Amino acid sequence: MPSLKAMISYGSFRIPHCFYSLPFYAVAGMSAQARADCNKFMTTKKKGGDNMNEITREQALDAFVGREIYACQSSLIEEALKQQLFSVDEIDNLYREFDGNLLSPAVCVKCHGEFPCLDSETGECEECYEANQMPQEIFEWWLISPWLGKKLQLIGEPIINNDYGIWWGRTTTGQAITMDYVIQKVYDDVMGYTV
Repeated sequence: MPSLKAMISYGSFRIPHCFYSLPFYAVAGMSAQARADCNKFMTTKKKGGDNMNEITREQALDAFVGREIYACQSSLIEEALKQQLFSVDEIDNLYREFDGNLLSPAVCVKCHGEFPCLDSETGECEECYEANQMPQEIFEWWLISPWLGKKLQLIGEPIINNDYGIWWGRTTTGQAITMDYVIQKVYDDVMGYTV
């Protein structure tokens, strides 16, 4: 077995049958045997925290972000919107959908009525949520891969996808992208880790 230092070269690392320098969607499409080989080295067991062998989850997340997120282009997108080169109507998921994930308490914070489910972020019933809906607050715009754009769009993140590129409207700021819940969720879903 080669040492970790021998496996790391030019910012990418190779584990037998597991190439992390490939696009992330290629890793997700590996054979069952190749994934089993990878999981010998990269296993996450949630028993009070991450437990990974040799290559930490943080390093893997850093590599993932480096492959799938290209550049911060907040100024470019803001100027394109200001100059009307892009339209606000092009932003998919600008308004977050009612999720209905809050089951208890079952009392709406606005109308104080009882409902079987409420929005998990606001605590409102669907009617109150629709009446008070605000656009998501976008702090940064990041140029991203088409694959990541599709994944983020499916989980409700703001996305601009046009002939010029694909941008993710990041709704958090002040921390590393690897710490964003949505990035960790996409990574864990694709790699098959359980939280």
